[in-house]
Amino acid sequence: MVARERVSAGLAEASLLRRATALLLLNLLDGLFTVGFLQVNVAEEANPLMRLAYDTSPLAFMAAKLLAVQGGVLVLWSQRQVPLAQSALRGAAWLYGGLVAWHLAFLARLLVG
Repeated sequence: MVARERVSAGLAEASLLRRATALLLLNLLDGLFTVGFLQVNVAEEANPLMRLAYDTSPLAFMAAKLLAVQGGVLVLWSQRQVPLAQSALRGAAWLYGGLVAWHLAFLARLLVG
């Protein structure tokens, strides 16, 4: 591989790593917002499996949520040379970014009244 190609591949992998890291952090924020909204009874969990985990305990909910997404990220990262895995990581990061933006808008609406 020519040096320029190695640099380009390294930059692409670094970009994908940033997306994967963002996905993990955004998932954590999504979980924290969700637990907070559930705790003050201003929202309901729509996902039946996650609702069951929350009904067990908020800690079980967070553990299940983090484990599921981190497991998915690990699988996708292990296949990071496959374009579909790259697209899935990027898409999931955007999706969770949208979820966190929705949580922030919902919180702002609650605070404003």
